[in-house]
Amino acid sequence: MNVKEQVIETASEGRKRTDIVSDIEDYLKAQSVETLCDLILEETERNQGFRRRLQLLKDAETKEIDVPALRKALKKAILTNGRFIDYHETASWVYDIEAVTEAIAALSLEKHAYAVRDLSAYGMTLLSGSLEYVDDSDGETQFLFEALQSLHIEACLASKADPEELAEFLLREELKDDFCFFEDVLTRYAEVLGEAGLARYRALADELWAAQPSIVAHYPGFKEPKRDRERSHLRNILTRLYEGDAKALIRIFEKDLSDESRYLALACQYDADCQPEKALEIAEKGWEIFCQIFEHSSLREYLAEAYSRAGRVQDVWALLWKAYDALPSWDGYERLKFYGERLNLWEDWKNKVISRVNETATPKNAGLVIQIYLAEDMPEEAWNTMRKYGCDDWLLLKLADIRGITHPQDAIDVYKPIIEAKIQITNNEAYAQAFGLVKKIHALSVNDEARNKAFIDQLAYLEKKYKAKRNMIRLLERFPVPA
Repeated sequence: MNVKEQVIETASEGRKRTDIVSDIEDYLKAQSVETLCDLILEETERNQGFRRRLQLLKDAETKEIDVPALRKALKKAILTNGRFIDYHETASWVYDIEAVTEAIAALSLEKHAYAVRDLSAYGMTLLSGSLEYVDDSDGETQFLFEALQSLHIEACLASKADPEELAEFLLREELKDDFCFFEDVLTRYAEVLGEAGLARYRALADELWAAQPSIVAHYPGFKEPKRDRERSHLRNILTRLYEGDAKALIRIFEKDLSDESRYLALACQYDADCQPEKALEIAEKGWEIFCQIFEHSSLREYLAEAYSRAGRVQDVWALLWKAYDALPSWDGYERLKFYGERLNLWEDWKNKVISRVNETATPKNAGLVIQIYLAEDMPEEAWNTMRKYGCDDWLLLKLADIRGITHPQDAIDVYKPIIEAKIQITNNEAYAQAFGLVKKIHALSVNDEARNKAFIDQLAYLEKKYKAKRNMIRLLERFPVPA
């Protein structure tokens, strides 16, 4: 496959070929050259975009190459000049770019490798900077970029591009790229870059990082400066470059300790470098700064695990209890229980947790209190909390299912109003849920004469009240009411 065919195939991969298009392709292949020419000429006269596309292809093969004109055509096709291209316009925008790309691909690499290299590089730069102005929901821009990149790689090989200059171009573009177009360049350009290009790419990235100021949080409440996109891209580039090299990553991460995740990343690299004491020191330093994070914290999880492995029981308790005490949560409870059981201390810790639960019980957090009581096999306390403060229906139903084992009438009293609420939603899914609760009441009533009579009365009441809801009535009729 030559470069032109490869580019055209790559650029069109994003479009799903429908059965209609396949049928038309079969029809065209069966036509004579004269018939096809007539069809093309008719479309050329009617369609300005198609005419411009053919003209570009013709000029590329028959005229002296006009690089400035092709650069101008690329710029005109790709740049939106700040205007947003919505989804319905994207196909036309892509079509115009494909036309210029095909014209560049039509140039002979033997004669015009330098021009193709320049034009395709220019096209990639324009395209990566334009995506924010385009609704590319179908992902066609990626295929356009890959077409231009394929051209660029072939042209670099044909023109024997300087690997160090190429490395500088690729790094420069990757630092500006917010859409990951250039993310895999070292793999794709491996043959062209060689060892010299890769070394230059790495050295330049190192130089740029060395010139960056250190950002280190030193005090609680530290706020990171406004994010620098190029700095963030450079950090990601270096992280990929030195993947698996803990010492190099330590050097990189030490310059960027602006939030708790960065402290955690550095601690993990010290672990990878077999320096657990230093890893713990970094994690503790970070936690000293960001200890006011009471929600989920990966750094707190790291420290809890480290303390647990070291047998530092009181440190595990202090770390996890502080967060739970300040902001009781299900996650906080689960963490305490996990480490308490691991350290064989849960029975001691549980009393403090339950005591704190009792203190914080309010209508707002009653659900959390009930869940913890249920998890600790304290159904009576959970039921009493529900009666005092209430809770969401999903939890109420779970509680009723448990309550029904020992106090069936309590469970029935919970199910009844929810059944009617479900029926009033008026859809088949809600009817099925209501019927599921009816079956639960039946199961709780069938072996008790008084409850069974009440169940039959309830069925009669529901069938009478909701007789207009035919789909629901069909379900209820599965339990015949005696005459």
